[in-house]
Amino acid sequence: MNIGLYCNWGVVLKKDGFYISAIHAKYILAFLDKSEKITLLSKVKKNGVEDGDVFLSYNRITVISLPSFHNYVGAIKYFKEIKNGIKELQAVSSFIYVRTPEPFSWLLMNHKTTSVNYHFTSNPIQVIKNKKISKFKKVILLMLFYPEYLLTCFSAYFSLCSSNGDSVKSNVPFFLRNKLKILIESSITSKEMRTALSSKKVINNSGDKLINYICVCRFVPAKGIEVLVDAIFRLVNEKKIHNISLTFVGDGPIYQDVKNLVEQYELQKYIIFKGFVENGPELFEIYKKSDVFINPSLSETGPRVILEAMAYSLYCITTDVGYCKRVLSDGNKIYGYVINRDSSNELMDAMLYVHNNFDSCLLDGLHCQKIVQEYTLDNFINEVIR
Repeated sequence: MNIGLYCNWGVVLKKDGFYISAIHAKYILAFLDKSEKITLLSKVKKNGVEDGDVFLSYNRITVISLPSFHNYVGAIKYFKEIKNGIKELQAVSSFIYVRTPEPFSWLLMNHKTTSVNYHFTSNPIQVIKNKKISKFKKVILLMLFYPEYLLTCFSAYFSLCSSNGDSVKSNVPFFLRNKLKILIESSITSKEMRTALSSKKVINNSGDKLINYICVCRFVPAKGIEVLVDAIFRLVNEKKIHNISLTFVGDGPIYQDVKNLVEQYELQKYIIFKGFVENGPELFEIYKKSDVFINPSLSETGPRVILEAMAYSLYCITTDVGYCKRVLSDGNKIYGYVINRDSSNELMDAMLYVHNNFDSCLLDGLHCQKIVQEYTLDNFINEVIR
């Protein structure tokens, strides 16, 4: 099987291969385990090689490069190049995975010998509606994009299609909703899962033990990071809880703003910034040293990091976004603490619950480690190409 990937992850081309982010390299290599050859259709990054990028050689991997663009509007002027790239991808692939939405992927509707799976990972219409722009601009963007989105959905209806959790499925047009297969997109391989399972969590009496929290995310407003900092401030100052440490892993546009907020609240003693840590052994070591994972996100289709945290038996506090509630559930019980979005009060209450029920939370974390074993990257890809 020759697998084609239409995923605008961004590549930096070199003579013998290309650079791509570590997490996306992991996806490509996992697909490569299931195929003879991989062809990636992706835009080229303008800003060159970044921290965390890894090199992949052209051994069994080919790249069809597209011009750099940042959104659908930016892609319109490259319609011809994208159309030709899709046609070329179709010609060399027996199966194509589209990480939907990608610009003009509906052109794949005209396939005869190629199977296509449209994997819906977000709701772009909702993204436009949530943008902090004027109503007039929103209407213009929706008028531009909605026909494209409908064409993609129609193409998906006549192909294979899946969604990254329940929240994505609930937002697609009615005619596609019942056809979408829910698949949980994971970032942890079966090999990494086995390593995680071999790491044993010791259950201690809580008492005054320092409880180590971790938040792994990109530093952007939608992640709700300021809400988490505010909750820590209230926990320390109002509830007088001092046996707490929070480690932030990640970087992004508001990284310095969050650091400034921590200094303003005088929380440097309680909050540690690790910056960007590449997905892999270094990140997993941080998980192993942590007790509780916090996802304060305001909008999400995953996140994949909650599966990593569960693999290392961390108790999880999360907003009710993406597939979080689904993956934390086993039967009728949720083995975690799920709260509403944008509520520092609920987030503080969740952390108070951990401090008052620490041992039982760790036991729930151990149960999550059993639940998460089915959610590996290998299993996800098997389901995609089945």
